[in-house]
Amino acid sequence: MPRRVQDIIPGEKRALRESRSHRAEPEDKLLSTKRTSAKAPTIKIRRSVADLSNVEPLPKKSPPPEVIKDEEPEEISINRVSTPVLRMPITPPLPPRRPRQNGKLKWLAVTLVVLAGIALAGYFASAHYARATFTIVPKVVPATVNGTYIARSATATSSQGLGLSYEVLTLKAVASTTVAASSGPQTSTKSAGKVTLYNAWSAQPIRLIAGTRLSSGNDLIYKLTSSVVIPGYTKPKDVIIPGALSASIVADKPGQEYNLAKSSENSLFKIVAYKGSPKYDNVNAKALTDIAGGFLGTKIVISPSALASSTAGLKTAETALLFNQAKSSISNDQMIFHSGYVSQAGLPQISESKNGKATVSSEITLYVFVFKKNDLIQALAGSRSTDIFGAFGFKSPGLETIQFGIANLKDFSLAKKSSLIINAKGNLKLIGLVPVAEIKKKLAGRSLAQTQEVFKSFSPVIESGTGELAPPWAKVPTDLSRIIINVKEE
Repeated sequence: MPRRVQDIIPGEKRALRESRSHRAEPEDKLLSTKRTSAKAPTIKIRRSVADLSNVEPLPKKSPPPEVIKDEEPEEISINRVSTPVLRMPITPPLPPRRPRQNGKLKWLAVTLVVLAGIALAGYFASAHYARATFTIVPKVVPATVNGTYIARSATATSSQGLGLSYEVLTLKAVASTTVAASSGPQTSTKSAGKVTLYNAWSAQPIRLIAGTRLSSGNDLIYKLTSSVVIPGYTKPKDVIIPGALSASIVADKPGQEYNLAKSSENSLFKIVAYKGSPKYDNVNAKALTDIAGGFLGTKIVISPSALASSTAGLKTAETALLFNQAKSSISNDQMIFHSGYVSQAGLPQISESKNGKATVSSEITLYVFVFKKNDLIQALAGSRSTDIFGAFGFKSPGLETIQFGIANLKDFSLAKKSSLIINAKGNLKLIGLVPVAEIKKKLAGRSLAQTQEVFKSFSPVIESGTGELAPPWAKVPTDLSRIIINVKEE
C-alpha cells in the first residue's frame, strides 16, 4: 500500500519555532513515529462510477508556518490535528466477460417444453382416435351323416316334442300348351266323379235321396246319383268328429265348365235344399276325385300319347317354377330339398282346336316339405355335436350338399298328415355363430392383455382370437365403430 502524506496544520495562537538546543528532526521521521501510536485512518472505496461526482476537492496546501524565535518549542500531538479525509471511489477493473449462454439455454428449454407438449397431445390424440382390429377363428365341428330318419307333420298332435318335424308349403298354378288335334263328332257329355259327404249337424244319421242337388264353389249344380244315409257325428272329449260317407255325383248339364279338379278351391259342395238353415254349413261334401268328362260341342281328337306327353311336360315345367317360388318364400332358418316335394297334375282340359291344334291346360299343385335348419342339423349330426356350441348356436353352410331322399312319397297324404321316411348321406361342417356385436361391447375400454379373457368367455363358439391396436400403447376404443372384428372361417 502506498504511503499516505498528510499536511500538519497547527492550532490557533500557536507558532512553531526551531529550537537551537534541539535539532529538528525530519518531518517524515516525526510522522512515522506518530503513525505507530495513532490509529490509521480508514479509506472507503466505492465501486460505483456514479459516486465520482461527490469527490471532495483536496484542500489547498497551507503556507509553511512562520518561525517565531525566542519561544520554547511545543510538542503538538498529531491526534489533536483535524485531518480532512479524502474520499475517492475506486472502480476496480471488471472481470473478463464470458460468452453469454442464457439465450441458448432458454431456447433449449422452450424447445423441450414444446416437444413434450406435442408428444403429450399426440399421445392423448392417438389414444382417443385409436383403432382395434381382431381376428376370430370360430369353432368348427365335423359330422358324418349316413342313416334313415323319421319326420312327422308339425300340425300333428302326436309329433309335439318328438324331434324332427316338417311343414307343408302348398303352391298351385295352371299351365297350358298346344298340341296337334283334329275335329271329331258332335259330343254332349256330363262331368262325373265322387265326393265325401259330411254330417257335423247331428248325432243322428241324415238321409239324402238320389237327385239331391249339390252346389259347387262356383255355383254350378251337381246331383247325387243314388240315395245315401250319412252317419251322425261322434263327440269324444267334447270334439265333434263328423260322420262321413262317399257318394257319386254327376253334373246337372253337359259342358267342359263342370269339370273340377279335386284340389280346386271350388270343389267344396253345399246341399241346396238346406240353404237358409243351420244345416247348410254343417252338412256338406268335398270332392274325393276329379269331376271330369263334361263336354259339349265338336269333339277334339288328340292322340293319347300326345296328350300324355304334353300333360307330363306341363307338370315338369310348372313344378320347377313353383319350386323356385317356394325357395324364395321361406325364411333363413328354414330348409327345403330339391327332392323334398310332391307334385300333382289335374285332369287336362282341352279347348277347341284351330288350324289343326288344340290347347291343353292342367292345374299343377306342389307340396313342398319345409324343415327348420337347426332341428334338421341336430337330427342329422346328433345332439353331441350340436350341444358343444351351447346357447350361442351354430350354422352349417354345406347342408345343401347332403344327399336327401324321401322313401314313402307315393304313400304321402296331406289329409292324413303322413310321416316321412328320410334317407340322408353326406358330410356336415358345423360352425359356431360368433356374436360380433356382443363381443365388441365386452372388448371396449380393455387393454390388449385383457382381451384374451373376453375371448375365453365365448369359448363354446371361438377357437382362437388375436388382436392389434393402433397405436400399440392405447386401449381398445370405447367407440364401437373403431373396433373391427373379422371372423375367419377355415
